Amino acid sequence: MRLRPIVRGLAVASFLWILQGALAGSQLLLFKDFTGFEKHTNSAGVVQEWISPILKPTAPWDELVVSWNLRGNGALELSAQAIWSDHESTRYVMGRWANGGGVRESVPHQSDEDGKVLTDTLVLKRSAEGLRLQLKLTRGSDSWPDLSLVGVSFWNKSSPPTEERFSGPAVDLDVPARTQTAWPEGVQNWCSPTTTSMLLAYWGRHLARTNLQFTVPEVVHEVNDPNWGGTGNWPFNMAFVGRQPGMRGCVARVDGLKALEALLHAGIPVGISVSYSQLQGKPNAKSGDGHLIVLRGFDGAGKVLINDPGVRLERVQRSFPVEDFLRAWDNSSRTVYLVWPESKSLPPEVGAEWR
Repeated sequence: MRLRPIVRGLAVASFLWILQGALAGSQLLLFKDFTGFEKHTNSAGVVQEWISPILKPTAPWDELVVSWNLRGNGALELSAQAIWSDHESTRYVMGRWANGGGVRESVPHQSDEDGKVLTDTLVLKRSAEGLRLQLKLTRGSDSWPDLSLVGVSFWNKSSPPTEERFSGPAVDLDVPARTQTAWPEGVQNWCSPTTTSMLLAYWGRHLARTNLQFTVPEVVHEVNDPNWGGTGNWPFNMAFVGRQPGMRGCVARVDGLKALEALLHAGIPVGISVSYSQLQGKPNAKSGDGHLIVLRGFDGAGKVLINDPGVRLERVQRSFPVEDFLRAWDNSSRTVYLVWPESKSLPPEVGAEWR
């Protein structure tokens, strides 16, 4: 469970739903080229500061999740600054991450008149037009770390609802089953690293790479956030993915089922943040009932197919009505884990813009 309040191939011709209430407020920027960033190195030659130009999404935004992929020894601190036409916010630290020893932590108690940071999500009190990123890279013992990806996911929670469809041939990807319940300390707390473990294991199987097979405790050890007191920090889980050679991982908000369907048909299973209560058909979410699952497919009978890490191993493969799935997913502002090899492209329906 993510124990903190959430802010927000069978061909089946008849598999078609029209669902109301989908939010269309997302935009995802993926940076792998940082030549446009202003760069400075400190006098000791061990810290570099990279400052982005002002980023202007296509629509105003009021929530932000930033993720990163860092390889090699060294450290990264990533900050975000909201931009309005008449004002700039303070720089909010979105996370500190290190490879090869060092501090990995979120930064608590960041709240002011413009907004606040909820562990890994910047929530503004009014919509902003732009964003500036600040990245501080610390050199490792023998070289600079390689920052291979920064993902910037904008969200506007007040965007009007849109109609959406979930259609096409059914699909069920062969995601290996893992459970958090095999460890007493993991029963309530390890859904996120278990989901990450399953996604990496899937790619390990399809890429014939045994080095992508990690036990749940191995992932737990790498993604724990001491300032939150748990393993559900979204960017930390994707930073662990992106540390693996040839793999990318990022946190994103996506508008709806079309993007999920396109990912599944491209052979990419998706980590999904949901309200566990609502996934199981309850009308309302409960405080602290955030849960991470793997969406592995959908059938022709109005259900999504998932791997649920919160149950015994023999029950991990489950199905739920798509209406309950959507209601549960809305509670995280439609947050997903995207995990894919560098050799593979994300489908255009995801709406990712590479820079």
